[in-house]
Amino acid sequence: MTTKENVMDETERTRFLETLRSDPEFRAAVRRELLSDELLALPERFAEFTAFVDGRFAQIDGRFAQIDGRFEQVDGRFDRLEDQLNSVRGDSFEMRVRGNPDRFLLSDLEDLLAGPIELEQLSAFIARLDQREALSSVERRELRAADFVGKATSAQGSGKFTVVVEVSCTLHVDDVERAARRAEIVGSRGFHVQAVAIGNDLGGDVVARRADDLGVRLIAS
Repeated sequence: MTTKENVMDETERTRFLETLRSDPEFRAAVRRELLSDELLALPERFAEFTAFVDGRFAQIDGRFAQIDGRFEQVDGRFDRLEDQLNSVRGDSFEMRVRGNPDRFLLSDLEDLLAGPIELEQLSAFIARLDQREALSSVERRELRAADFVGKATSAQGSGKFTVVVEVSCTLHVDDVERAARRAEIVGSRGFHVQAVAIGNDLGGDVVARRADDLGVRLIAS
């Protein structure tokens, strides 16, 4: 029960509150009187808990970073495997075309070739071109990179006709441009020549437009 003697008057209350606001030691003493030890320790414990949680999250972030790094390594391996697989597929497709050029070329080039198509041995073919007019080192490298070169009787009966062929599972603009560059080198030495690009997938309208611009025949296998 509160007695009159225990009640502060207005002056005492004002002095008490001013002291509470201005004196940190007095304020701490009042807090200790009013609050239990558990409540007084809460701010420190909360700070410790916050630091603990932050530390655990940092550990989790580190583990996620490690996992991301491992996924990136796995993705890199899959990319390399995919590149190797595509290379194997491309080599296999090129071998199929080289193994039977008449099947892949004659029906689409019947206006140019009377067939059959004879594959040129690249080094011997390059030597023949060089005899007509010396090839630069760049031209030689370009021709050596051709997938294959073939020749057949011209459908117009004007001697032999040469085809410079680029083979790819999926044709891209680069394939078309390579075929055109190589055919241009051959044509500049007086050969009747046609650039050809063969693919399972002809690569869409962009490739078709570029082929039209460069005079390259596209053939779907």
